[in-house]
Amino acid sequence: MKECLKKSGGIKMKKKYNSDFLESLHETAVGLHNIGVINDKEMCEYDQDCLVPAPPKPSGNTSVQINPTPVYAAPSAACKN
Repeated sequence: MKECLKKSGGIKMKKKYNSDFLESLHETAVGLHNIGVINDKEMCEYDQDCLVPAPPKPSGNTSVQINPTPVYAAPSAACKN
């Protein structure tokens, strides 16, 4: 089971939905969750089904390393005299 989408910590972020229908369904579920009809686990399931997942954040180890030394291709056998 996927991890529940994290709350934004007070920052209001625009949500992206898989479709207009799922947007309406999710907004209804949010209302039901706010009044206690839907528990946190069920709300997580609505999040996973209705919201477009955010792209993964790049980690510090995935930066592109630029090699200052130029690398040239070795000449093919046809170029040799």
